[in-house]
Amino acid sequence: MAIVGAAALVSMSLWTVAPVTALWAGSQVAGERMLSVASVGVVIGVLASLTCAMALALTWLNGVYDDLAGRRCYEARASWLHSIGAEEKRALRQRMAITALERVVIFNVYLAVIALGVWYVTSAGPPQPVMAPRL
Repeated sequence: MAIVGAAALVSMSLWTVAPVTALWAGSQVAGERMLSVASVGVVIGVLASLTCAMALALTWLNGVYDDLAGRRCYEARASWLHSIGAEEKRALRQRMAITALERVVIFNVYLAVIALGVWYVTSAGPPQPVMAPRL
């Protein structure tokens, strides 16, 4: 259960902690100045590195969960390279089953999309018109 909780924490951090940390790092580079290429680069770099680190953490947690649950590792191969008739139906069902960790990540994606929709409808407001400068 602790692994599922850790996966929930990491997957939730993907769309909350990582972007906020990247924006904070970019603001530290910009300081009191206007937006600069350096600060945008820092935001992109920090966000990319945090996202990769969290994706690797989720992959590791999934491997640990599979080991503890006794799920066998299957070779990832294109479907046209092997015969489905040669596999047992039980092994196919076990390979295709959604694990608890995958359910947690799927739930977090749904939650993020719903939160984005609620924010857009309630708080985003109409875009500001861009006025052309007077000559």
